Amino acid sequence: MAQLTAVMPMAAQEANLAACIGQDALMGAMETCQQLVQARSRIIATHAALRAAQTQIGLDAVNFMGNCPPEEARLNETVAPRRHLTTAA
Repeated sequence: MAQLTAVMPMAAQEANLAACIGQDALMGAMETCQQLVQARSRIIATHAALRAAQTQIGLDAVNFMGNCPPEEARLNETVAPRRHLTTAA
């Protein structure tokens, strides 16, 4: 979805089209991409809530979902784990 959203304006520019051509399609793609990111966030929050419920009922030792969300997120559900970008040679 993100790739489609990125390619659409470039394709229109390469074709020398006016900015208004395809604008509705671009807006639809952008909104869909945003909704997918929001859905992903809700899934992560759901996993965190299920993990908290698992702890509350004493099933910490049981692994239902692997390490999702990561341990840091479980410790403080309101703070997302920090990730760092590195460069590769």
